[in-house]
Amino acid sequence: MEASRIYRDLTRAAGEMTTALTLLRTSVEGLRDQDRLMTDYRGEPLGEVLQRYTDSSLAAEQLADVLGKGRPVTELPAYEEVPGGEQRPAAAARFLAELVTGLKYRGIEYPLEAYRIYSFLTRVAGEMRTALTLLRTSVDGLRDRELLRDETLGEAIQRYTGASVTAEQLAGVLGRAYSAVGHLAYKEAPSGQEPVVSG
Repeated sequence: MEASRIYRDLTRAAGEMTTALTLLRTSVEGLRDQDRLMTDYRGEPLGEVLQRYTDSSLAAEQLADVLGKGRPVTELPAYEEVPGGEQRPAAAARFLAELVTGLKYRGIEYPLEAYRIYSFLTRVAGEMRTALTLLRTSVDGLRDRELLRDETLGEAIQRYTGASVTAEQLAGVLGRAYSAVGHLAYKEAPSGQEPVVSG
């Protein structure tokens, strides 16, 4: 049950990450459509950077969606109990939900903001991969010691293993999106004209 609860928290976080990635991509595309983007001092063509970013961002959205749709073998309530009868989502999912809310209402104004957010999301995906690998190892160890004898145990281990691989792939494509956004710079509006911001 403990492993199942952790797995559910991770899938909720992945679901929030999916939404955040979509909103980030939309914001970057909005800056592009407003002609507010250029490449940085390294001089790579803007079209190539944006294509690399879009490809990796879409791949990350798909992988996060797969991870977010995972379901633990043992069903548990969607929220964990805390003292006083209050219910709250796990910390990681809650933090990502707050990030999503900010992106919905404000968007991003500069590529540097997206760069920082992608840095964070890449680290989150890496921690997810590690947590899922540890879950599989722990449950596998309990089975080997014959402390668990459930017919769904093999399915659970397989699910944790598959989710760990998906999280590893997610971290990889997020890293590519993070790198691509790092090549973008904000194009200042002509003198006397107010810049247009997204959101």
